Amino acid sequence: MNIRDKIGNLALNLDGVASFNYARKSEQNVSADDLCFPNILFIEPDSFGFIPSIVSGTLKSYTNIFIQFTTRMPYSNDEHKDEIGRDANYRNAMIEEMKTLAAEFVQLILRDEAFENVVNDMPMIPVIEAYDANVFGVELQIPKLIHAFPLPC
Repeated sequence: MNIRDKIGNLALNLDGVASFNYARKSEQNVSADDLCFPNILFIEPDSFGFIPSIVSGTLKSYTNIFIQFTTRMPYSNDEHKDEIGRDANYRNAMIEEMKTLAAEFVQLILRDEAFENVVNDMPMIPVIEAYDANVFGVELQIPKLIHAFPLPC
């Protein structure tokens, strides 16, 4: 199973996740309008590589992973306060909710036998008012996620 499918299967096993998407950020800007939220976006990797073992003759692959956990801000019933006008406390609550979802996802990766040597440091940055769909959340980086690489016989 390729890395995209494996990440997608794990993502859709999380409670409360409405959709999974695999795309570049520029593509997500277009497709986000039609997605259900909360959404997990596996950003198309821009770097990956091999780790050969001369002793065992095996080959493993690693991928530098970036995944966004986002939700859409609900529209306000107050005609004088649009979705961008919500205060920082409200936005922060949405970001914290997506941060919890990211933590649950990391737990799934740690328990999954397909991945090994998951690094100790997984930085995150906030996603604020992103895309045309005006979504909020976090972007998680998993550097050098190691997984088996199937070799043809």
